[in-house]
Amino acid sequence: MAKYDDNPWDRLEALAQGMDRIAEGLSGRMESRAGRHLRQPLSNVLETADGLTIEVELPGVRQQDVAVELVGRKLSVFGETRLNNDVEGGVYNVMERCPGSFGREFVLPGELAADHVSAVFADGLLTITVPKQVRDRKRTVRIEISD
Repeated sequence: MAKYDDNPWDRLEALAQGMDRIAEGLSGRMESRAGRHLRQPLSNVLETADGLTIEVELPGVRQQDVAVELVGRKLSVFGETRLNNDVEGGVYNVMERCPGSFGREFVLPGELAADHVSAVFADGLLTITVPKQVRDRKRTVRIEISD
């Protein structure tokens, strides 16, 4: 008879890894084409009566290095930070702002007007505005009654 070596800690670790994969899928984390996770910029999402405002912090990033795409209900912000090559004769002692690719995804609710999305990039802050669809709830329509 074969011996079955079951370690409950291995099962618990596998469960934790599965939960991490689920949480990453819900968090809007993007993967590069090579399958590596991209750095996520900090962001705020504010919902008002008029729509959504999404603010994404991108300090030191040039506007031409950022892209915003909307496919279906998925809004993606991605781009690349670059290393400052203007430093001559110096060596970095601390480097916390690493160059490379970044990306963030947001799943938008269905009642938004996707064809009227706008974005403004100023002072290292990308502000994306997604208005809600206009509904004619209080519009009065006269209906003629025929004989």
